[in-house]
Amino acid sequence: MKSLTRIVFKGLLLAGFCFGAGAPGTALAQSAENLKALSYMGYLSTRIVGRPLNSSEISALKSSGSAAFGQIASAWSREPNFAENMQIYVETLLGTSGVSGIGDFGLPGYLAKEIAAKGKPYSELLTANYCVNGSGQTIPCDTQAPFNAGVLTTKAFLSTYGGAYNISRAAKMMDRFLCSDYPFSEAEEPRLTEQELIAQFSTRNGTITFGNGNDCYTCHSQFGWHSQFFVKFDGNGVYKAAATGLQNPSTSVTDGFSTDNTYTSHLKDPNRAKSENSRILGKPAKNLAEAAVILTQSPKFLSCAAKNMSKHFLRLSGNTLNGIHPALYEQIATQAKALSPEPGFGDLLQAIITNPHVFNSFKKSGATP
Repeated sequence: MKSLTRIVFKGLLLAGFCFGAGAPGTALAQSAENLKALSYMGYLSTRIVGRPLNSSEISALKSSGSAAFGQIASAWSREPNFAENMQIYVETLLGTSGVSGIGDFGLPGYLAKEIAAKGKPYSELLTANYCVNGSGQTIPCDTQAPFNAGVLTTKAFLSTYGGAYNISRAAKMMDRFLCSDYPFSEAEEPRLTEQELIAQFSTRNGTITFGNGNDCYTCHSQFGWHSQFFVKFDGNGVYKAAATGLQNPSTSVTDGFSTDNTYTSHLKDPNRAKSENSRILGKPAKNLAEAAVILTQSPKFLSCAAKNMSKHFLRLSGNTLNGIHPALYEQIATQAKALSPEPGFGDLLQAIITNPHVFNSFKKSGATP
């Protein structure tokens, strides 16, 4: 097998990744086009199914080049190693794995493996009403909540991103699944009014300074909607029905922390502060499970999945990602939906692999096998 080679994407991709050619020496006699196809898929096979190209795949690529991508990628999604690597992808995406005194932080990855192995929709990462253990068995989820929202309602996610005012939980949810950061446009997420927020977040260029500056209202008027879905979960990710969302009155307790190891709400009204009813992307949701469904219905959800999976499996650097137009990910999401109305991991990766812009950028790099 050819040693790893550094290449640079031109056009859509502005930086490179390493790839293994995975092709025998006889491939040098093939056309330049098919050599590129062979090198491209040789690299991807190691990332996606953890093995070099097999003889039938090499033969198909030699004879058909990029026309064989779809068939090969589809077959990969049915291999056991494919599901294993989707587990690793989600563990990397969320920074959750292993076991701690709090619980099994592998639950998000195990769920991903199950979804990939069964060909279920990618959206079940957020909408699954079940959890899966390391043996692949369906189990009760570990937060004790009266509802489930896939990886969002696991101790792994909730405790990893627990913190004052539930800001980190809300921010990570929107970043990892919509690839969006605050502030959102008013059209996408209408703001809470200043009168609805506690003093820390109602100021506009005022005297109260918190976090990144003194114009707290701009972002927290939207954070307030999203963080409210987490108000009943304590720092360990356990659901506490009696949580009030009110600041702990003890002078020894830091701002943002409520009682019983829960976190403070953004909302001033005590009745609203303790309620999980909130809004997300301008739509009402009575709890985190309903909010998760709304997230998966956003046009950004699948294009964000395409971006995250491209980054992981193509080893794209941060600078490379910044140089790729969002329209590419939207196009990949559209391709995935053409393969299935509710695309799974396999559909998304097949759409990435077969996207002509991705492969053409590879060819234009000038790399040789």
